[in-house]
Amino acid sequence: ISVPVLRSFPSDSLEFFQSLDHESTIPGQLSYSLSLPHKAWAAGDTLSAIFHASMHTKEVSIRSVKTCITQTHRIMRDGEWERQVETIATASHTVHQASEGTRMLKSILGAGKSKSARHVAFAEDDESAASGSSLSLATQHSDRDISVILDLPIPPSTPPSHSVAPIYVDHHVSWTLTVV
Repeated sequence: ISVPVLRSFPSDSLEFFQSLDHESTIPGQLSYSLSLPHKAWAAGDTLSAIFHASMHTKEVSIRSVKTCITQTHRIMRDGEWERQVETIATASHTVHQASEGTRMLKSILGAGKSKSARHVAFAEDDESAASGSSLSLATQHSDRDISVILDLPIPPSTPPSHSVAPIYVDHHVSWTLTVV
């Protein structure tokens, strides 16, 4: 009989009440911030981050934001530490110009070898929002500001992070901006 095991933190856990925020500026080009609602995530959850960017000049635009979760195993073998790093999930969010004057946010999720894609339009003004874009993961506050929620499902088979010898497991999430 197969028994599903759900891993999560208790609802009163500190990890759910501690948020993480990161802000940075590329002088003269853009400022951005990334906010995570809490510090810890369980396998099977969807990691969500709120990304906001302000472009300072018209010559600068964000082409894509890539989210990547890596898993590092450190194993003691023959008196030496062997380190293995593996990407367990990725998502690439690409912003591009579409016809009808809207901008498109294309999200490509990849976990292992399977990939799926979805297209979400966001309006540049209220008139185009009324013409058929009800789902909006990205919002444009002005010509030079953009906000988007970056979602990435964590595979259910992901082992928890731990530091119990002789095997250590760490997980790291990183974001890569492509600016042109």
